[in-house]
Amino acid sequence: MSTVARFLLCTSGLLLPFAIGCKKEDDIVPGQTQRVDPMLQLDSPAAASWLPVGPTPVAGISRDMRTVKVGEQQLVLNDGGAFSGQVELVRGVNVVEARGTDVRGDTHYARHGVLAGTFGEPDGAIEDAAVIRLNQSGLDVLLGMIGELIDPSILDGTLSTINPIYSDSYGIFGWDAVTIEADVDGVDFGVIQLAVTPRSGALHLEGTLPDLFVDAQARGSVVGFDFDSDVTMWADRADLEATLELGAKNGMVTAELSDMSLELVGFGYDTSLLPGDVESWILVDTLQSTIEEQVLAMVEEEVPGFLDEALAGLDLSFETELLSTPLSVAADIVRVDVDGDGVELGVDITADMPNAGVEGSGFLLAGPGEAFVDHDAHMAAVIGDDLLNRMLYEAWAAGVLELSMSTYDGSLQSFLLTPLHATEGTITVDAALPPVIVEGRNGLQLQAAELIVTIDTPDGELGTHLVIAVAAKADLEVGYEDGELVLDLGEVNPVLMVRESDWGASNEAVTELVAEMLPLDTLLALVGNFSFPIPEISGLVLTDVQVSRESSGVHTGVTASLE
Repeated sequence: MSTVARFLLCTSGLLLPFAIGCKKEDDIVPGQTQRVDPMLQLDSPAAASWLPVGPTPVAGISRDMRTVKVGEQQLVLNDGGAFSGQVELVRGVNVVEARGTDVRGDTHYARHGVLAGTFGEPDGAIEDAAVIRLNQSGLDVLLGMIGELIDPSILDGTLSTINPIYSDSYGIFGWDAVTIEADVDGVDFGVIQLAVTPRSGALHLEGTLPDLFVDAQARGSVVGFDFDSDVTMWADRADLEATLELGAKNGMVTAELSDMSLELVGFGYDTSLLPGDVESWILVDTLQSTIEEQVLAMVEEEVPGFLDEALAGLDLSFETELLSTPLSVAADIVRVDVDGDGVELGVDITADMPNAGVEGSGFLLAGPGEAFVDHDAHMAAVIGDDLLNRMLYEAWAAGVLELSMSTYDGSLQSFLLTPLHATEGTITVDAALPPVIVEGRNGLQLQAAELIVTIDTPDGELGTHLVIAVAAKADLEVGYEDGELVLDLGEVNPVLMVRESDWGASNEAVTELVAEMLPLDTLLALVGNFSFPIPEISGLVLTDVQVSRESSGVHTGVTASLE
């Protein structure tokens, strides 16, 4: 079960039967008429409103109230009992409470949960939802892996396309006629050593092919005498330089080499089996230049391809489930920036859940806060809260947060209604606002408001109908486990308000009893993790993964080493 599922269960109807069963029967008497005087009603802001951060007006009406407060602000009551003022909303869930004291000294209150912030359209990509960096040390590890993957056998398939590397016939002083052809039979070298130096806009690539060996075969005739002889060439190493330009296309990283050069160091050859001056006049320079061209062509073809494949592992796209409903997260790499420390990738992300419509004002945007991506770790990333809130919005808009349990279909066990002095009924939860994730006092926090819990018990002795609005906040601990970013839910702190009741007591009285007796700890065994994969690079293993909240207050940072 996901963290969100547990959060809803811990703050909604599954718990309420236990709590209500703890009420004292002399407080709630069947058939007792609920008092209609005095009264306190909050009209603005309306429950489940989507509002901007900052001051918002508060207004309502009252009857037989001596004083009315909103927060610490004492409001002025007019002759008709109307009151007005304003409250300062912060980003995320706000519970606006009007609290009044009646002429007898009793306390009354009305609570409306609202969502404040700036909201994004839920039908497009989240721009720069994640930023990923490969710093100098990480690029070194990546290029080392690519060098090990480039095997001399890669050239075997190209030899047939370049052979013969030389073919001609002509006369040379002392010979009446010469015909000659030469083929490359094989090329061998040790493990390629590749390294890059990040520069503004591109990477400077340097490579070394150690122990280069070329096996060739020359054949032909000299003045009617045929020959077919081995030709071998070698070099201590082949030094390569090139510019590696990175970009983004179709959501993936592209790599292109340019300005390449190759120098054979410690070059030598053995053409002793060839007749006369054939080796010195014809073959040596031709064979050397051809090998240089082919090695360059191999590097140009293979290095970008291996790099593309490796960087494809940075894709954040994944499939998961939220409350047993599939959720698709698609990621596109839209920008690649190279600076003096490494390579930075900007990722746009789209989240989609089946049957998710466009509800309310959209998903909660993270707001201002520049992401800082570590420039020292092998690999680093930051993930914006926009992604998490978009996923929660999708689930809410698809209706998967609407829960229903009934004794009639077996989804609700009848013994759970025993504390209500009832044997049959239903408990439903309707989320009027999407849950959101914001930065709280202690770090990341999951918040929800206007979870409307309705309990109907037709045979209930204490009453048959109860509607409670629930708001709640819980800290989230961010960690890493088995390749995934994991969000663990902490203690849930609910704020309740009975909106409707035929239980024969005031809504305030029932609310206070429910709040006092709500046994949240009894369901902690239902903890589940809300998680999603951390980007990886194909062929490399992430080690020493560290996860932390960024100082921006709207990003989660990840650093890792590569092996």
